[in-house]
Amino acid sequence: MSAIDLAVKILKLEEGFRPKAYYDTKNIPTIGYGLVIGKQYDKLPTTEMTKEQAAAKLWGLCEVNEKTLIGNPDLFKAYSKCNDVRKAVLLSMSYQLGIYGVLKFKAMLAAIAREDWNEAHDECLDSTAARLDAPARFHRNANMLRTGMLDKYYD
Repeated sequence: MSAIDLAVKILKLEEGFRPKAYYDTKNIPTIGYGLVIGKQYDKLPTTEMTKEQAAAKLWGLCEVNEKTLIGNPDLFKAYSKCNDVRKAVLLSMSYQLGIYGVLKFKAMLAAIAREDWNEAHDECLDSTAARLDAPARFHRNANMLRTGMLDKYYD
């Protein structure tokens, strides 16, 4: 599997699918596999999406994020050192947090660029997102960074 294939597999499980618009845990209007549809609505739109449409959108966003991970010199230093599982972790994080969110993990990215996988693991967990927002998800991410192997959760 390619890094994008793995990232899509990870994100489908982590985000879950909802065909109708809903408010996520941060009260942001969302649809499909965690796709943000806007930030300011008095009432949720009646938008619906099939699993196929949501999967296509998810795939496309992962492709865009991969191009950014390759095209940004700071991110490429880390991304180029990763196997497909580790790349999938960075793609998953960029989907969840945005590219700018991933750029805030400076120490983790530096550790990845040095191929210091134990340090990358620790730095992945040293964040508010890991402590408060999605601790189980970030522990899986951190372990995949350390081992370079897909977590059993995604089998």
